Amino acid sequence: MQKKIIALAIAGAFGGLVAGSAFADATIYGNADMGVVSRSGSSGNVNANGTATTADSGVSGDSYLGFKGSEDLENGIKYIFDVKAILDFSSQANSKSSNGTPGGTLAGGGLTSGHAFVGLTGDYGTGVAGRLDGARYTFAGKYNAFGLGSVGEFADLQIHQTRADNAVAYISPTFAGGFSVLAAYTFNLTGLTQINPAAQCKTAGCTPTASAMDGNNHLYAIAPQYNNGPISLTYDYEKADVNGATTPSGIAINVLGGSYDFGVAKVLGYWESVKDDTATVWDTKSWTLGATAPFGGNFLGKVSYGKINDANNGTGALGMGNLSKFSLGLDYTLSKATNLYADFAKIDNGTGGKGTMAYSGYTNSLDGGTGAATGFGTTGFDFGLAHKF
Repeated sequence: MQKKIIALAIAGAFGGLVAGSAFADATIYGNADMGVVSRSGSSGNVNANGTATTADSGVSGDSYLGFKGSEDLENGIKYIFDVKAILDFSSQANSKSSNGTPGGTLAGGGLTSGHAFVGLTGDYGTGVAGRLDGARYTFAGKYNAFGLGSVGEFADLQIHQTRADNAVAYISPTFAGGFSVLAAYTFNLTGLTQINPAAQCKTAGCTPTASAMDGNNHLYAIAPQYNNGPISLTYDYEKADVNGATTPSGIAINVLGGSYDFGVAKVLGYWESVKDDTATVWDTKSWTLGATAPFGGNFLGKVSYGKINDANNGTGALGMGNLSKFSLGLDYTLSKATNLYADFAKIDNGTGGKGTMAYSGYTNSLDGGTGAATGFGTTGFDFGLAHKF
């Protein structure tokens, strides 16, 4: 109840979003995570000097503050909103905004440095619009034993778009025993949607030299999913291209993910193929296989192995080269909301490999997201404390 009262008070600051609405459900939520990270080592093309040891925010997962709410409308339909800001507890001076520049409204770089959307939900599904979590990025975390954080994560090596700006999405209701579908489209993937100035001229008889939406990066995604009891399966297809480009600009993405919870252990697997139209900028296939296992009442063991095969051997602008990564971790639950964690990981760079040790999928991301500092070395260890509320 106290969280809801606080959230309603905060919501008053967002008149454009909630003005005039009496929300039946408004909740504040968040995660506070601080850890120590130590990184060093060389492998393949990566030569690191010394050991980098830092105390950082959001090591095992984002530190964030969010609030969400809903209002009952008519015919079983609800209005919903959700705003999530990534926070940096370690240093405001070193934090980055969502476009990679220092500073921002909140410590992590702005109120919408995470996701931010409004929408409607009901018996026919859910439709939302705003800044949305990337589908591929979300699935890469969902089907990895370490999620998207700690030195054990793999997503930064795959290079992701963590959020999609100017996006709309539809999530179907669950039917036929666990099936659902996600469909999404972005009008411009990163930054404000632009109207090309060359698409308009103001001299008699003139001819515009461009179309209105030229230069915007469009992306569409469709992801059928099956979730039923211990089984989870996902296929995700995405295609991105630059509107009006005179040279090939498209990127096609195929993702397969799955997990099965045996009770004594949960097995998770992820595979993806990413290829641009010319196969010279980005042409990689990667996979991860891992497991989590609870034991001793309060412990959770984690293990993962991942591999990237780069057809361009690291010469493409978005290729990491050929590499593999092994990760091992242990969580200890102090309460329902608080846990201690410790993780170890090692990267082996093969032909053209240039993978470095990071602790967040934001690192190397295409949208320059907030979060972990640049990767360093090829061997990493972390330990810390996290609390969800």
